[in-house]
Amino acid sequence: MRLHDHLGVICEDEFAELTELSTSTLRRWRHEKRAPMPVRLGNAWFYFLDDIQTELMRLRSQASPVDTRSSAAQGETT
Repeated sequence: MRLHDHLGVICEDEFAELTELSTSTLRRWRHEKRAPMPVRLGNAWFYFLDDIQTELMRLRSQASPVDTRSSAAQGETT
């Protein structure tokens, strides 16, 4: 088992793969100091899973409510 598995972090490549973002986008975010902020260990950047979850929850709270009605129900007439 790798050390970062014990620390609750993922590397930049893993974060990019999970989010379908490019590593260049993550680097740009790092330079812009956008959350979640990674930590550097040697030549590698790591993201804490707790920070990722916190950021996702923050984004969810800012999002507009989603209409949960089905598209079929929306098209029904009475």
